[in-house]
Amino acid sequence: TESLIGIYMSNMQIDKALSLSTDMLESKKADQDYNGMIAYMNKIGILHRHLEQYSASLKYFEEAVKVGRSQNKSEPEIAPMLMSIG
Repeated sequence: TESLIGIYMSNMQIDKALSLSTDMLESKKADQDYNGMIAYMNKIGILHRHLEQYSASLKYFEEAVKVGRSQNKSEPEIAPMLMSIG
């Protein structure tokens, strides 16, 4: 799945990459895989940024930080998420 998302992104098929990433996020939520959730929230934020959907992008980046903090991630672990926000 991850490689397929990468292929979609490299071919600028952002909508397809976004759809697949959203499906994967839901799967990670169902499994309570918090690290996976954070990873896909960041990926979805990046994809929305590529589509110039900045409000949606910010929402996903902020949600990733929120989940990270709820899982007691250290500040060095949260820093890359915050840098995505800008």
